[in-house]
Amino acid sequence: MQRMRTIKEAYKEIKEKDKDTALTVTGLRRLVNEGTIPCVQIGNKTLIAMENLEEFLHNGMKSNTPNSIGKIRRVL
Repeated sequence: MQRMRTIKEAYKEIKEKDKDTALTVTGLRRLVNEGTIPCVQIGNKTLIAMENLEEFLHNGMKSNTPNSIGKIRRVL
């Protein structure tokens, strides 16, 4: 069974493990809202699997698409 935490609880747990972390509650919430870190909505609560968060923080984001920042995109 996965360890599920709310956003604030997940932040608190990461902060306890690494007191010098640059991660903030707002940053974590943004990652969840963007879909970068999978979550589960139960009522008003958003739950994060700590395993997914720790894997993301350890490995970073893996993208299948090439970086298009600073390039001209075709408009359809």
